[in-house]
Amino acid sequence: MEDKKRQKEAGENRPNEPPAKKQVFEEDVAGFEAEIERFQKEAIWRRLQEYKREATRAKKRVEELERVVERQGGHLAAMDAWVDEFLNEIYIYSGLKGTLEGGGVGEKSFPGLLFESDASFRAYLGEKKGKIMNIAESVLNMVRSGCVGDAETERIKNYAARVSSELTIAKSYIKQLKMERETDEKKMEDLFYELVSLEKKIDREKSVTLSRIRSNAMRRPVEVGTQVVSVEVTKRSKLEENKPGEGVEAMDAKLREMEAVNEKRQAEISKLNSQNAELHEQLLSLQLKLKNPSEEEIVNSDVYYSLKSKYELCAAKIKKMEPAYDSVSKEVEKLRLERLEFKEELLNEQKNIIADMRDQLSKVEQDLARVRTVRDELLSQLNIKKATESSNSAAKKELMELLETRNTRITALEEQLQRLNNHIEQSYELGNEVNLEKSKEELVKQIERLEKQNKSLSSELLTLEQAFNKAHHQSSLKVNEIIAKEDKFYRLNADKAKADQKYFDAMKAKDKLTIENKALKQQNSKAGDIIIKLQETEKITMQKLIILEKQIAILRPANETLISKVHELESKVEEKDHNIKNIGQQVSMLKQRLLEQENITNTEINSKRIAEEKIEKLKIQIQKNKNQNTVNGDIDELKVYKSMAKCSVCETKWKNTAISLCGHVFCKECINKRIETRQRRCPSCNRGFGSGDILQVHL
Repeated sequence: MEDKKRQKEAGENRPNEPPAKKQVFEEDVAGFEAEIERFQKEAIWRRLQEYKREATRAKKRVEELERVVERQGGHLAAMDAWVDEFLNEIYIYSGLKGTLEGGGVGEKSFPGLLFESDASFRAYLGEKKGKIMNIAESVLNMVRSGCVGDAETERIKNYAARVSSELTIAKSYIKQLKMERETDEKKMEDLFYELVSLEKKIDREKSVTLSRIRSNAMRRPVEVGTQVVSVEVTKRSKLEENKPGEGVEAMDAKLREMEAVNEKRQAEISKLNSQNAELHEQLLSLQLKLKNPSEEEIVNSDVYYSLKSKYELCAAKIKKMEPAYDSVSKEVEKLRLERLEFKEELLNEQKNIIADMRDQLSKVEQDLARVRTVRDELLSQLNIKKATESSNSAAKKELMELLETRNTRITALEEQLQRLNNHIEQSYELGNEVNLEKSKEELVKQIERLEKQNKSLSSELLTLEQAFNKAHHQSSLKVNEIIAKEDKFYRLNADKAKADQKYFDAMKAKDKLTIENKALKQQNSKAGDIIIKLQETEKITMQKLIILEKQIAILRPANETLISKVHELESKVEEKDHNIKNIGQQVSMLKQRLLEQENITNTEINSKRIAEEKIEKLKIQIQKNKNQNTVNGDIDELKVYKSMAKCSVCETKWKNTAISLCGHVFCKECINKRIETRQRRCPSCNRGFGSGDILQVHL
């Protein structure tokens, strides 16, 4: 009981600490029902989002596994075909008779690809194993029979050794890859769990109720004053309602303590409120003065006097400089106007000269273009006529040559015909003469000879006809060639005319450029004359400039003095601005210090108040402890007396029966139990007694 009281007092000594969560829920559980429901809904929503993410991951994993299964199935089918091909090659190289049965790759030949059942896959593997074993036995039998030579056996052994070494290397590499895969899978699992936890944290951080609770916790001020005291008193009264009447004095002491603390705090709050109001009024007045200073304050300030004196000095200097500035500005304006007039005159003269030259040039160009066009037309006509005449002369020559050859051939043929006719006439005359003399047989022979001559002549005529046709064909081809050449010649002449036209155009451009060059030379000469005039005017302007420079040299020292004074004034103004900025910074620093001092004073006042409250509490606790010490002494005496009046055996019931032999007193129930159990001895002195030695006692 004393420990509980001390804990309770320790809790009462910490009024500023927040109460336990159980008390808050006992008070405000009805207000938090809606928030609890909302929080539960958000938790369910987060869980649903987590399930969705897991479902999407599982779908992706299933798709990846399906792709892997398809790829593995293709690989297995390819491996099955390769094994069949390898077995066929071994079967062929072994030199065995017959053929090896092999099937295509598919579900029928390889039913284990889809792994429909372990039994079918095992049967398929058994078939493959049987085929391999049969081929291996045949190969071994062939080796045992001595068909294979020593070189072949050595080659097979070397190949087997190399294959075994590669197999060991592959096994070690596979083991290493398995280890790496296991480590990578562990890392991936860890990363996956971390990712899931992070997603949960992110979902929880996105919770509206959690953010609202945190914002309320951040915004919740430290509760001080009478409200905290009243809340604590009500809480303690609710907690202590179910206690017995022995804690009434402690409650009265606590109430007195809280009332004293409350009075002290109210007095401090009233003082602080009055001080705060005074400081607030002072701050407002100072702000109003800074924003809207009065004329008297401005006039009485040192800055105003310094600025006023500087302004007066600057105004006097400006008044002195104004007449000199006016004279210089007038002279500058006069010179500028003269320069503009001279420039306008030069430009007008140049424009007039350029316009005249352009008119002359355009007239000359028009005449030249007209002459050139007429010349080009005449030249083109002349060239065309020359080309046609030359082409006609060549064709005529060729035709004349052909006609001459034809005439010569005709004359030759006519002479040949005359010769033949003469020969026929002579033969006819001779025949007539001989006919009379010759016999019939000779006439027949002569007829045969004449027929032969006729045949030879007819064949000669045919050959002549063919030769004539060939000559005619060649002459026609020649004529066609000549015509094609003439056409080509005409085209070339036309191209030549076009090229001549281009040449003439180029010459025209050249003539134009020469004319432009001449015009530019003339313009250059005129520009040289203008430059000479400008140089003369420049000399005049230089003389004027020398005069102006002398005037400027006279006015320069005054201007420099004015500029130096202006720089001095600007530097002073900058210094004043800098001073004003420094003063503003000092004011801001002082404001910050004032705020810091206010914060320090507030903290000191709060600490002082807390210390005074603790002192008041300690005083009350001292008084309470004194009262409790007195009460505790009486309670101890009462406990001793109660223990003396209670039975020493059971320590629960009062003493009401005594043993007459030894005088010790016990309760009636304990004595009756000893008599019933035949333990008839005194519990204190172990002396025997009987049922007649018992006496009833009244205390």
